[in-house]
Amino acid sequence: MPVLPFLEDSAENVLSVVDSAARAGARFVYAAFGVTMRDGQRDYFLNGLDWAFPGMGEQYRKRYGTRYYCSSPRAKELWQLFSARCKELGLLYEMRHIISAATRGYGDRQLSFFNE
Repeated sequence: MPVLPFLEDSAENVLSVVDSAARAGARFVYAAFGVTMRDGQRDYFLNGLDWAFPGMGEQYRKRYGTRYYCSSPRAKELWQLFSARCKELGLLYEMRHIISAATRGYGDRQLSFFNE
């Protein structure tokens, strides 16, 4: 996360990241099929994008204007591929499940130093 529109939002790229995470032993993968741009960072990001990929910053400006969240036009399709592959590989991919798994077991130990 993020998956940059028009640069990283291919099925091959997204599935490669999921597969690589699973091979590396990850328990979860979280994706956002787009990018956020706050007012103070937008120009810096888009200028850098134009420097690295000539014309891409202008493409973002035309498509997204001053929007905060700029989603990939392929977001729905990518989400379906991503979530299906995560299920297939047994990876958590929804934030509520990730948080639940990450915090499981801390509840009874969190304040144990007060009891000593």
